Amino acid sequence: MRCTAQSASFRSKWWTIGWGVAVVAFALHVAALTLAPISVGQAVLAGGLVFLAVLADRFFGMQLGRRQWIGIGVVAVAEPADADRRRRREERTPATRWRG
Repeated sequence: MRCTAQSASFRSKWWTIGWGVAVVAFALHVAALTLAPISVGQAVLAGGLVFLAVLADRFFGMQLGRRQWIGIGVVAVAEPADADRRRRREERTPATRWRG
């Protein structure tokens, strides 16, 4: 049995570059979460998702549909609000934080 879809994906230059960037980004995300509170790390990750979506649409010609733009908008609004909520909660309970 041949895996033609996977083979075709790896033959695509942009797909392979994107996959490599995703691996590096995951490693950096794990490293960032060891150094900063999760509220900061998750907000930065969500911001990166919004940035990449705009980049893909504007510069790489990827067509994002209405649903995708709505989802990106929700992330762009909700994640900073959640990060602020978590930051305020962490400030109220400093004794329960673990600094390592």
